[in-house]
Parts: sequence; structure tokens; C-alpha cells
Amino acid sequence: MPRNKMKALARPCLSLHWLFLLAAPTQAQEYVNWVRQVQNVQRADGSLQQVELDYYVSREGTQLSEDPVPETGALFELWTINSDTGEEYLLDSTTVGAYLPSAIVNIETEDPYPNVKRTRADRPFTVRVDVDGLVADADAQEAARNVLFQQFAENYPDGQAALPNGEITSDPIWETLLEQNGQHVLSFPASALEGAVPGKVSGEEHFFIQAMQDYGVDPIVVAQDKIQIWPVTDGHFEGITDNEALNGHPTDVRMIVNDAYPGSTIYAQTYPGTPELGTDGKLIQGSHKNVTEDASASYDFQLNDWDGHFESDGVYTLEIYSESAFGRERLCHLTITIDMSMVFQGGVHSIR
Repeated sequence: MPRNKMKALARPCLSLHWLFLLAAPTQAQEYVNWVRQVQNVQRADGSLQQVELDYYVSREGTQLSEDPVPETGALFELWTINSDTGEEYLLDSTTVGAYLPSAIVNIETEDPYPNVKRTRADRPFTVRVDVDGLVADADAQEAARNVLFQQFAENYPDGQAALPNGEITSDPIWETLLEQNGQHVLSFPASALEGAVPGKVSGEEHFFIQAMQDYGVDPIVVAQDKIQIWPVTDGHFEGITDNEALNGHPTDVRMIVNDAYPGSTIYAQTYPGTPELGTDGKLIQGSHKNVTEDASASYDFQLNDWDGHFESDGVYTLEIYSESAFGRERLCHLTITIDMSMVFQGGVHSIR
């Protein structure tokens, strides 16, 4: 239940306007809501003392904080208790301060997928940071003059498509101070994830804006965004080789595609003649796949249906394509020669 450890002394500093919007419980009268305000106050000897102040609030509404917010900042926690069971629940928390800046981090990629920011390991992306609340006074404390921008990059564990507990555990790979209000645009030509094979990595990059430590208040993350990184797709045929000569339809041909991008489409096609990038050929039955997984996926298709693909003798091209947010990309191509004049006599064949 709410408790007051110490009543903080009034001081001429920022007051907090607090808005509560709680989901209504099954029976609202069974729950009691309160705010816990935690902050440091300075003693006469210059040392800091942490105080807590609890006060009841209605289920929904707006009110001023019970105490002004000092320059050292304050932590506000929204709590509720079930009157019948005595169970307490922390519903939300936020930190404010007289010099606490605000920021928004937004990552932009070529992929319009709305549910999560994502891209491929070899593709560029942009991070836009909007900062407000910094002061230009050179004599002001550091926390009032700048914020810290940090970039983290962490690979997924082998065989996994998420970070354990969804958390970054590595150190930042890059950081810099932002000293001006307004928009800061940072462009990245490709992912910073590292791996044994360039481009064959999966994981996440996280970007944080952190308010600096100030008057005993620990650094505070005021904004963040993250992006999923998926490997570069590759593909090839098995059971057939480039420049192979055949006296009929191919047999025992497989299409192998590794790391197909989420939301992409993969397929194989044929057309008469030598390879020409961008040619629309005839779809090979059994090769088409819409990738509906939320992570990259690999496929192995047996290709047996060649009806209508090789209507006369000559050179033909076989290709594997991927169509994704990054466009139409050819993964593999080879040529074969169909020569129906190949004949077999007495177990010995001749070509004429």
C-alpha cells in the first residue's frame, strides 16, 4: 500500500503534470491506485538523500505531482493493489527532470513491412533522431547540453530468430554526443553485424538516446528503436550443370534456396537462348514459393514438371529469382543444350 518515507521540502522547480489511463478491471472498486514519486534531495551538507512519496490517484485523470520535481529528476511509478487479495502490481513508470531532454528515434528501411523494422544485411538504412530540450548555455551541466547516441549490434544465437529474452547484452559498437536540438540523420550503408561469411548474418541493431548522468541520477534512456537483420539470399540448382547437353528433359533436378527473405517470393524459370538479366521466362512448376515466415527460411524443391519448356532443340537458360522489398534479383543461372538427335544403338550412343 502507499507509504511516505519522507516528505520532501518544497523548492522552486518544475512541477509534473501526470496523466493516468488505466485499463478498467473487472470490478473497478476492487483495485486501489497510487503513484510513487522517488527523488533525491540535497541535504545542508551537500549530500543527497533519496525520498519516496506515495499518493492515491483515481483510475483515470490528470493531476499535479505532490512534490515539485528537482533538478536531479524524479522517478514516477504507477501502482495498483487488489483490495481482496493484497496483490500489488507495477503498471508503468517514467522519469522526468527539470533538465531531462526528450527524443524520438525512428529507423527507415526499404522494407514497408508494418509490424517490425527489418532489412537485409547488405542493404542501407537510415536512423532519424529528433532531440528537444537541450540548452545552449555553456555553463549548464552536461545533462542539459547534450544526449548520448548509442548503436548496438548483436547476432541471433545459432538456429534462433530472436535475442534471448529480447534483450541486448553486448556493449555499444559506436556512440556519439548530440549537442543540438532538431533532427539528426544518420545513414548506414549496411548492417554492422559480423560473421564468418559477409552478408550471412542475422540479428538485431538497437539505437538508444540516453540522457547523461546528472546530480546523482543515473543515465536514462529517453528514446530507442531497433531493426531486425536477415541474411542475403542465395540459390543454386543441383542435378544439372552449366553447359550440359541433354537428349531430353532434365531429370532429378533440385532447386536449393538459402535464407529467403521474409515476405519474399522465390521461383525458377526457363527461356530459349543464352542468359539475359531481366528476361521473363516460363515458370517451372513446383518452384514457386511465397515466404510467409517472419524470419528468413531455406527451401529444397524437386523439379520434375518440364512440359512445354523445351519445345525444340537448342540452347536454354534456367534461372532462380527472388522478388522482395529490394526488387527482383537473380540468384543463379545456367545454360543447357537440348539435342533430340542423340540416339542410342546397342548400348553405344553417338551424337550427330
